Amino acid sequence: MLGANSYSSHINWDDLIKKEARDINNEEVGEVQEVTPDYLLVEKGLINKEKFFIPRNLVAGYNGTSLVFNMTFQDLKKKFLRASPPIVSQSSFAEGATISDDLIIVPVIAEKLQVDKKVFVQEAKIIKEPITDVKTAQVSLLHEELYIETRPVNDQEVSIHDEDKHDPQHQLAYQSNSPIENEEEVANLFLKIEIPEVSKRPSLKEEIIIKKQSITKTKRISEQIRSELLKVEGV
Repeated sequence: MLGANSYSSHINWDDLIKKEARDINNEEVGEVQEVTPDYLLVEKGLINKEKFFIPRNLVAGYNGTSLVFNMTFQDLKKKFLRASPPIVSQSSFAEGATISDDLIIVPVIAEKLQVDKKVFVQEAKIIKEPITDVKTAQVSLLHEELYIETRPVNDQEVSIHDEDKHDPQHQLAYQSNSPIENEEEVANLFLKIEIPEVSKRPSLKEEIIIKKQSITKTKRISEQIRSELLKVEGV
């Protein structure tokens, strides 16, 4: 293997004529005889010369005295050893195209749709708030009422002596003969009545259980992608 520090990728192509060429394993390939916009002509041998028409993009570096190709000698010999220059210009194809005597391999690039996922955290707040509702209940209430009964008496004069006026047995007769006053309080009676008394106290109504669960949904994502289409013209 060649040292990466001894070769530079900045190359003055006009300086490569008559310079030594080697492969990636430092094996001798030949001597550069010609440099074109598409390839380098490298010859090896004295009498029966082998000619290599190697694309310029395979040059890995140049150190001022020799250049190195980014392939082994056997691969270079298999693909680029020929008697005459290639008919098709290498520069007319995309980078990475391979040309041989009767075969052209052109890489066609297409974009692929790749969808990645990112995780975001959303905060869910749980809030309790009071609401007002009307509740109706029925309750039985007891109360007392006055019941007035009228009893008739005989229409006759009742005489009562002064000493009998304080006798309870003669009170009724005495009162019957008393003069009629405008207003007189006879007696006080206390009536019982029940009234509703409402009180409210908190009690446990129910329990609400909140859980987290993972749900998977399929979302359709559409995006425009580009690809290369190979055309052959002039045939």
